[in-house]
Amino acid sequence: MSATRDPRVAAEEYIQEKHILPLFESLTSSLLFNKPNDIRNFLISELQKIKAKQVPSLFTENDLRSMFKMFDITERHYITQDQFYEAMKNLGVKEPFPNPRLEKIDEDNFVRLGWSALAKIMD
Repeated sequence: MSATRDPRVAAEEYIQEKHILPLFESLTSSLLFNKPNDIRNFLISELQKIKAKQVPSLFTENDLRSMFKMFDITERHYITQDQFYEAMKNLGVKEPFPNPRLEKIDEDNFVRLGWSALAKIMD
């Protein structure tokens, strides 16, 4: 007797493996943030950016730099790994996080790692 695979389990695994929920969350957030008149063309443009491995337009480099400054409240010009992980959660990056391999993460490294993490969830 052959075991039949539960289609719900297969669907959940597919959704997880292909990062479908973060994709739709990002697209929905972009729609709500930008409020384009031509939704279809806007979504096509966003998907083309993702396909070209660009970070969706919801976040910019300035947004990442602003987030760094929010976590660098003592103005030491660096944040800790724990602060970095918390920032990644705020950006919607779920574990596993990119490993910064640095005890102290400066603004430029934060932007580079954040950009990489955002692009990765759109893979």
